[in-house]
Amino acid sequence: MLTSPVRDKGNIQVMHTLLERNNPSTRVMPERRTHNSRNIRGRTQPIHLISKAPSRPARGPERWFILTLFALLLLAKPDIVYGQTLRVQVMDPFSQPITTATVSIGDQEVPTDDGGTAIFSGLGAGPHSAVVSAPDFATRALEVTQSEGTVTVELQLQAVSEVIDVEATVGTRSQGVQPLESAVPVELILGERLRATGQFETGRALQMQAPSFNFSSSSISDGTDALRPATLRGLGPDQTLVLVNGKRRHNSALLHVNTSVGRGTAGTDLNAIPIAAIERIEVLRDGAAAQYGSDAIAGVINLVLKSTPGFAVDTSWGQTYAGDGDSGVYSMHGGWGSQNGGFMNLTFEARQRDRTNRAGWSGQTQYPLVDCAAAEPYAIISGNGTPGRCFDPREYTFNRKNFRVGDADSLQYSAY
Repeated sequence: MLTSPVRDKGNIQVMHTLLERNNPSTRVMPERRTHNSRNIRGRTQPIHLISKAPSRPARGPERWFILTLFALLLLAKPDIVYGQTLRVQVMDPFSQPITTATVSIGDQEVPTDDGGTAIFSGLGAGPHSAVVSAPDFATRALEVTQSEGTVTVELQLQAVSEVIDVEATVGTRSQGVQPLESAVPVELILGERLRATGQFETGRALQMQAPSFNFSSSSISDGTDALRPATLRGLGPDQTLVLVNGKRRHNSALLHVNTSVGRGTAGTDLNAIPIAAIERIEVLRDGAAAQYGSDAIAGVINLVLKSTPGFAVDTSWGQTYAGDGDSGVYSMHGGWGSQNGGFMNLTFEARQRDRTNRAGWSGQTQYPLVDCAAAEPYAIISGNGTPGRCFDPREYTFNRKNFRVGDADSLQYSAY
């Protein structure tokens, strides 16, 4: 389309359109503006010459090629339905989000975010089996149906203490008392929670679950490196009573004599009882000398062993974040019951631990000073120095990590 100005009645500007569709030699010009001027009644006015190129529509073969390619992509992934999202909201009995839960659907495993929500995308339409688990909560399985768009599923998990009905046996002379109904503070720790800590020693696993319990570590302290003192509420190891199935556990023959926790006392070796043999641990966080005697001033720890038939084998390995302290545990557990109500529990455990070292560099002088020329740099120790006295050349190549602060090598076998 080409437009040009023409004169109409001498003083009126008219835009006249010339259509040249039938002329194949006509070239389509891009849009542009040109300015001319003409004199109308003594005044000069600009004349605009405008030409436009029409938009070119998409060709038919190109359109069919794009549609065919899109169809082939859909056929290559028939199990994916785009635009479908599944949101699983996990909450506790108080309607608070659980941020440590894990939701599994098929081979996909998604942890919950800060809002307690696990998001799945790309699931096919139809029902799916989901398994929701979280530490200290009972695992729950449910069926969810995915449809077009976003589907949100809300569910609550029950705490383990609400699922398992256990009676407290410490801190009371009555039977059938629940831990929440006891007149004294009693903490119930199940064996699953001990194994979930990742610790291989009973004392360290209990320390991560009971705030008032301390299982101290010492280095280069004679036998205390192997038999560590266990304290409750900051009191001595010999003031904590340890029970096994309600019966007194004897104290160890080791007397802590070095500068360690519980110096001058002899406590109970909790690591002698494997974690694989423990069903639960009851911790009485209050003095109970009136009921148990003077060795229960700090409190009472009752280890309840398993009493269910079955056989289990467990192997675990781990190390510290620093790359040392490789540890491994190998345990076998078996339980047998009799017709008259009797029960026998047998557990064998082998535990191995490599040493750890958290010591820094030693700044002590390892060799005597030597004579040197007065012009050479002399040794300065604690701000004092004498010209002509220099460090021994071996000081510069000596291994400064010549002492250790950490766990020692340990290999322990126990049968219970």
